[in-house]
Amino acid sequence: MACEVVAEFTSFSDARTCVLRDSRRGLFVRKSAPLGRAGEKLISQARWYQSNAAENICPRLLGLSTVGRKVFIDIDFIPGAIPLDQRLLQLSESKAIDLFISVLQSLHNKIHRTHSRVEDAQKRDHYIQEKLLGKLEFIRLCDPMISDLMSFDQIVVNGRRLKNRDLALAELLHSPSKMNALKSFLPSTLHGDVTLQNILVSDGRPYFIDPNNENLINSPMVDFAKLLQSLDSGYEFLLQQQQFQMGRDTIDYADLRPARWKILKQVMLEFLEARYSQIDLGQLSFHQSVHLARLLPYQWKSNAKRLPLFYAEFLRKLNDYLEDRPCI
Repeated sequence: MACEVVAEFTSFSDARTCVLRDSRRGLFVRKSAPLGRAGEKLISQARWYQSNAAENICPRLLGLSTVGRKVFIDIDFIPGAIPLDQRLLQLSESKAIDLFISVLQSLHNKIHRTHSRVEDAQKRDHYIQEKLLGKLEFIRLCDPMISDLMSFDQIVVNGRRLKNRDLALAELLHSPSKMNALKSFLPSTLHGDVTLQNILVSDGRPYFIDPNNENLINSPMVDFAKLLQSLDSGYEFLLQQQQFQMGRDTIDYADLRPARWKILKQVMLEFLEARYSQIDLGQLSFHQSVHLARLLPYQWKSNAKRLPLFYAEFLRKLNDYLEDRPCI
């Protein structure tokens, strides 16, 4: 049956997303990707939608198929849905807080199905090697500007002197207390990519889309740190930066985050403090730094001029972890 293409969206990945219409189903969303890693990721997304269907916190899975050398998944189109970051700025402060708390409750009560605490040094080491060290080495080899910036022992970011890559990683990897803290976590089911734009809001309810199963560490703090990528590092607003000042070993840029983000950060901290231990909360800055490091290859492909901003935010959060600064 022929489908009408209503809208098409692009992303950093190999997946293609379209809003389609046919006479039987009306509007629906179709994602496609080539067989291989991108296709496997789509299959895992389909399984996530299916496993969370009873919770009513995500679109309904309509179909999963492989045709030729492509994987396709179809999910419900949610009428009137807009990304969470937009909705939070449209509402009054009190209503925005209520909506954000409902998002946190959905994550904690419906998505995160936690088990007894484990200590897994092997999984921690794999996570650090692949998601942190591997991404930093990739960008060092690919981008001369970042390679030059990495050559300094320290750099100054918005007036704060930070240990640069080599010093910071050496301190991390040779600190028994920091490394021991990272091997302890609560295994849990996750969303895996909880950006504000991967949460849609319709009729006051949050719907989670585009899950990611490639995190290696399955701690709830991985999801909450992804929210901090927006609320603390201002991910969506880093993408909007048009100008910043960069010297040989200095980077200065404006904080474009709305004031409401600071309020929501505090709301989130209070929510987490009531439910998680200091062991877990102490990991947030580290996981946030890993999320930012993982963004570097994508930024290099899409707009390499912004790389210093994301590298600076990565260093800021890794230094926060090393210095035991509060995550918020």
